[in-house]
Amino acid sequence: MGTGRGQTWLPALALGLLGSAAAPPEKVVLAVIVHPKNPAASLSFRDLRAALKLERQFWEGGRRIALYLPPSGAPERKLLLEKIYKMSNAELQKFWVNKVFSGEIPSSPSVARTPEAAGDLVRQNEGGIAIVPAAKVPRGVKVLQVDGKSPVDKDYPLAGVVEPAVGVE
Repeated sequence: MGTGRGQTWLPALALGLLGSAAAPPEKVVLAVIVHPKNPAASLSFRDLRAALKLERQFWEGGRRIALYLPPSGAPERKLLLEKIYKMSNAELQKFWVNKVFSGEIPSSPSVARTPEAAGDLVRQNEGGIAIVPAAKVPRGVKVLQVDGKSPVDKDYPLAGVVEPAVGVE
């Protein structure tokens, strides 16, 4: 057996790698984006929740709401699950399946893989609504206030801290 000198670095390296793998929680602020022609300027938190759960399916004026959600595992999806849906990602997927099969909604919401994709989808559909990180709002969309607050306001309701993604949920 050796002196052990070369063996002491292995556990230290392993601990260092494990310790650095855990990223700190991430502060997330979300923006609600809609088509620029959408007449809404602000939604109450209650109305936003109803729209994002498709309990409310039409905007004032009769245009159907087209919901575009962030992808599973994204920090913005995690905050939506916590603040709006109050369920896990798996439970949300079952929620949408149940709504489709019961005939409540015609189809599950689409997923916008990036904020830019969400912006493209919203710009193409006057009934579109999506949630994106407030720091990554795409050009050519309108940002709605929630309970009269903007994403930059201190007590904005769509802000919080989430654990960073370690893979797809």
